[in-house]
Order: sequence, then structure tokens, then C-alpha cells
Amino acid sequence: MPYASIASLELAALDASYGGSSCARRGEECSYVSSNRTATAQRRGSPATDVVPIAPESPGAEPLSAIPSIDETAAGSNYGAKHLLDLRMMHHYSVFTAESFATEFSQEIAWILRVELPRLAYQHEFLMDTILLMAMVHLGCTEPERLQTLPIYVYRDQALRTLRQAVGSMTDANMAAVKGASVLLATVSFATDRVCQQPGLWLTNWLTLAQGRRNILLQPAVQEGQTEKLSGASLYGSFRDVPESDGIVSGILRAIQADRNIHDDESCFATLHRAATEIKAWAFDMIGPEFLELVRQERPCALVILAHFLALFALLPPSWVYDGLVSHDMEVIVGKLGPKWEDYIVVPKMVLHIEGREALTELLLNCLNDSDSISIKG
Repeated sequence: MPYASIASLELAALDASYGGSSCARRGEECSYVSSNRTATAQRRGSPATDVVPIAPESPGAEPLSAIPSIDETAAGSNYGAKHLLDLRMMHHYSVFTAESFATEFSQEIAWILRVELPRLAYQHEFLMDTILLMAMVHLGCTEPERLQTLPIYVYRDQALRTLRQAVGSMTDANMAAVKGASVLLATVSFATDRVCQQPGLWLTNWLTLAQGRRNILLQPAVQEGQTEKLSGASLYGSFRDVPESDGIVSGILRAIQADRNIHDDESCFATLHRAATEIKAWAFDMIGPEFLELVRQERPCALVILAHFLALFALLPPSWVYDGLVSHDMEVIVGKLGPKWEDYIVVPKMVLHIEGREALTELLLNCLNDSDSISIKG
């Protein structure tokens, strides 16, 4: 199956995990369902008829919106509530959201976020939808008293739906924008789940988006501007300065062996062992779809490994992007595992009670065993 089709299916699965359209869940008629140009113009707050399209900046790119004709301009402005909210979110993104990353990452990445992505967003509405969602989530995180007035569910559903449509019809003209939108959606995944009070494991949703982005990046490289330099590793933070080790935490080793004794499935055993040895690489999208499926099935050993990966986020600098993630998902994992498997996640649970990056790193390194103590037999 083509990588683009796989990525589209993963986005559809994620949308389903959110329960579909939030409008349908509330029993309301959704004005965001149609994706034709007329509906887009109405959604953006512009008149749907007698419009002059903006010329795209790159060959083959569709214009994002439309501008009124000369006669309509003379008649006066036509700013609807949705139009003004979009403008406000774009302003917030440019002034505050992109700047929140600029303090943590290189000037090159900051330039892409502030200039390159907004430029592309004016040509590709699915990227604009993602940027507006990211800005709204950031506003909700930094000013939580505004959350009740922000239609985050609507913006989230729209961003997922339009990106899925774009992935299903990728071309040279929109490849860079698809890549940018997929990176931003995955980056803001934890914060979106937090402000939406999404039940279940936030890590699962993030891993789904990360897997989809990885499949998109496996497409033939099409470079446009500097967006090819924007990767998941650029925005998630990096574990590269954490001391290296070839070992696996003892709790994972014992959980894998317990799982093997129960299921006697060599294929799953290999998947679990591989995931355990790649924990530090997950921030760079190395997780395999087989392990992600075991997580979705709530296989206890997979959840144990996930708990240890979760502990690594405590090593990253404080950020609105993953604030509250460790404590929330650890509580969910403990609840799903039950007493029988809880002894295997002693170390991750200890992370919740230890402050300081140096102390956390020492804890994790002290709990490593030689990974060769478990072998895979054919």
C-alpha cells in the first residue's frame, strides 16, 4: 500500500478515536463538513460568489481563499465572527506561538515557523487549518481562563479532516505543506488532548500522528523553501544529550519474559524487544506500526514499555507542548495494567516523585541491565 494511503488511514483512525466530528457528538449541524471552494469561502468569512481568486505562489498550488471583487470592496467590509477569530488566531500564532519555540530551537527552525509555514499556509488551506489549531491550543494553554470560549474541537476536527484529504491527493505542489502540517499536528498533539480533556492515552494519539508523518516523509523528496529542514526531532526536543546505554531497564526485561511465557508468540516477542531497544529513538519516529498496534490493543507488556518511554519526557525542558503528559498517561497506564503488572513499572512511577534532570538521568541509568540477557530464538 502506498505510504500516502497508509498515512491517510492513520489520520482516519485518529479521527475515529476522537469520536468523529465534535458537531455530530453535540447533536448539532456541522457547517464544516463540505470541503468545496464555496463552503471554504463561507467558512473563512468571505462572500461565496463573485470573487476573484488569489494567484498561487507556486505552480499547481490552489489558492486558500478568495478576495472580494472591486465592486464588493467598495460596498464595505464583510468580517464575520469566524473570520475575525481566524485573524486573531493567525496573529497569536505569529506573535506568540511560533515565538514560544524560538527560545528553544535554532534560528533556522524559528524562521521556518514564523515565515515559511505561514507563507505556505496562504496557498494550502489544510496547513492554515493546522496553524490556526496550533495557535488556539497554545492560547488555551497559556490563558486557560479562555478555554470555555474557544471552539477547539471544531478547529481540531477541521485540521484532521483537511490534512487527511490532502494526504490522499498529494502532489509536488502541496508536498511541503503536507509535511509542515503533519509535523505541527504531531507537535501539538499532547497539548490538544490536554485542553480537550481527551480520555485514554495521549501518547497513543501522538504515536499515530508520528507514524503517519513518518510515512509521509518516505515519499519521494520534494523540497520547497526550507520546510524540508523541519522534522519531528526539531520540535519535540531531543534526548541526544542523555547518556547512551545499550541496556534495557530491568522492568521491561521481566515484562517481556512474562509476556513470552503467556503468549509464546515469537513475532510479538521480537516486536516488543525491538521497541524496548529503540526507546530513545522514538522522538525521531523510529517506532514500528506493529508495536503501535500492540499499544492500541492494550497488551500489558507494550504498556510497560510505553510507561518507560513516557518517563523520558520528564527529561525534557518544561513546555506547554507536553505539560501534564507524564502524570496523566502514567495514571492511565497504571489503571490499565492492574496489580499483576504494576511491579514492572516501578521506575516510571518513581519519575513522578523526582525533581531535577540530573537525578532523573541517574535513576534511569542505574536501572539498566545488559540487553543481551534476553535472546530471540528462531
